[in-house]
Amino acid sequence: MRTMYDSVDAGAIRADAAMVAGYVDGIFKWLPNGWARFPNAIHVPIAVFPDTNDGIVGDVESGDMTPATCVGWVVRRRAVGIDPTIYMSLSNWGNVRSAFRNAQVAEPWYWVADYDNIPVLFNGSIAKQYANSRLTGGNYDASIVADYWPGIDKPGSVPSRIGGSSSMGMIAFAARPAGISGTGDPAVDRARVTRTGVDWRGDSPYWTPGQWGSIWTGQARDVGLGWFSQDGVHTLMFQILDIGGTMFTNVLHAGDPAKGGWQLGSWQSDTGGLVPAALIDLSASGGVAFVPHTHTTDKGSV
Repeated sequence: MRTMYDSVDAGAIRADAAMVAGYVDGIFKWLPNGWARFPNAIHVPIAVFPDTNDGIVGDVESGDMTPATCVGWVVRRRAVGIDPTIYMSLSNWGNVRSAFRNAQVAEPWYWVADYDNIPVLFNGSIAKQYANSRLTGGNYDASIVADYWPGIDKPGSVPSRIGGSSSMGMIAFAARPAGISGTGDPAVDRARVTRTGVDWRGDSPYWTPGQWGSIWTGQARDVGLGWFSQDGVHTLMFQILDIGGTMFTNVLHAGDPAKGGWQLGSWQSDTGGLVPAALIDLSASGGVAFVPHTHTTDKGSV
């Protein structure tokens, strides 16, 4: 996790801050010399007006964007290749989420403000503003930020062990080995990152056959899956990289036919080396046919 500072006055933030947020419009717009004060910091640009086609964070609060108007801002920013975030108070978060759902627009990342002085992210948030000027003792706020912030951090700035960055809207595919049938789509298994975890589209008994269902809850950055077979036994491996850099691994294996024939095991976490040893061992060992996953962009519409 990282600490980020923001202020209406760039000069109020210490010059050696590693991550700063400032405004690109409005009466508190930072001038070029304000941003230049932090040559080595990660810059997080904030827009306060819904018609400003600039910035990576949209500010939803009194006098700025509203839950309704921030949706259009997000759509415009995505149209120019930006992966945007919306900032709002904890009390307004539900209203913002409802606005996106009602508009049938994929939700953005969320930076949530709640001045409890506890630097811990809320589930489903990418950043949390936990201290205002009263708590920091200066004319600035402090936020805790995930180790990787899509749209802000460069792709690959946090090592991934499962073959590519898969932020919201990315789907991993794995073709089933010959001889494995299934309900719904018997030829391909799919996994996707959502705002609340990872979904899999496969077989019962987990949900309606052929439909998406949750298999892991948390903040995921990437997901991979692949089949391997040995001595006639087939297993589907899932690997999930969470936003903090921990890898979670699980396998779906043949099980009780009365429960649909497949069983998902328990998730195992690993914060060790950056190479997926399990995948290497499987693909290199004799008699194992490993089918690696591939990614495609779907933007959350399936």
